[in-house]
Amino acid sequence: MNIGLFAGTIAFIVTTATGALNIQATTPPPEETVVEIPAETEEAPEPIKAPEKTPSKPVQIKKKLKLHITAYSSSEDETDDTPFITASGKTVVDGIIATNLFAFGTKARIPSLFGNKIFVIEDRMHHRFKNRIDIWMTSKEEALKFGKRLAEVEILE
Repeated sequence: MNIGLFAGTIAFIVTTATGALNIQATTPPPEETVVEIPAETEEAPEPIKAPEKTPSKPVQIKKKLKLHITAYSSSEDETDDTPFITASGKTVVDGIIATNLFAFGTKARIPSLFGNKIFVIEDRMHHRFKNRIDIWMTSKEEALKFGKRLAEVEILE
C-alpha cells in the first residue's frame, strides 16, 4: 500500500493480489478551533484613567475678564518680517498668547475653550485691537477655523 498527499487530500493506492490498482481518496476533517468565551460578570471593570496633570503649586486666579478670543499663525501676512519670533523675543510655541492688555510673562487660562491649559503672554497685537487675546496656532487654516469667540479669561498670579 502506498500513501500520498495531494492538495490536502490523502490518497491510498492499494495493489490487489491480481495486480489491479484500487485508489481511495479522503479529505481530512478541518481542524477544529476552540474559542473560549469568558463567563459574563455582574459588573464591567472600571476603565483605567490617565492621571490628571496638576500644577506643582496651586493656581491662583488674579482676575477674570470676558474677552474676544481669536487665533493667528506665523504667516507673514499676519505678522511682521520675523513671523516665528514673538514681540518678547521668544520663538513661538504652543501656548503663546498675543495681547496688549497685560505684561509679557503673564499667565492665563481660558477654561471654556481649553480647560486647564495655561497660556503665556509673549506677543503683542496691532494697537487697533482692544479687549482681545490672540492665540498662536501652528497653521493659518487652524487659526481661521478657530474664528472669533467670546469667553471668560482667567489671569493667573
